[in-house]
Amino acid sequence: MLRPITEDEFTAGDPSWRVVEDEQARRFAALVLPDASHPLLLGWRSDGIEPRLVEDPLTGDTWIGVDEHLACVSRAGAVRFAMGLAGPVLEIQVSHSWIVVLCEIQVVGVNRDYSVRTIRDLPDVAESVRVDDGTLVVALMDGDEQTFPF
Repeated sequence: MLRPITEDEFTAGDPSWRVVEDEQARRFAALVLPDASHPLLLGWRSDGIEPRLVEDPLTGDTWIGVDEHLACVSRAGAVRFAMGLAGPVLEIQVSHSWIVVLCEIQVVGVNRDYSVRTIRDLPDVAESVRVDDGTLVVALMDGDEQTFPF
């Protein structure tokens, strides 16, 4: 599904195929989707970080998180959602009602219609996130928990 490519391959590809493009990219990959006519291209800067790919079981969409970039693409390669984030993506969770993206210093909730539901800044680096009865619960590195209505 995701294969490494060179910078030359990334640059030579059609710019409209670029789903993630960082100005200081040092790593590059092609994302091959089941119904897409061509691979989608990703360029990111962090050497030790691999893109997080999460397939939505309801729609077949693929959520992509790498560095401070978040995107969602259909099986055919159409971009459904994209946004820049305040910190690196740690986790992407998909449920029947929403998508939650946990970053180091922020949590983002996205509705099923690809609209932003919430963006919450965190006082410390996050470790994990869960949703309990309509509330986002974020565990922080310092042992504290932050809760937000969701």
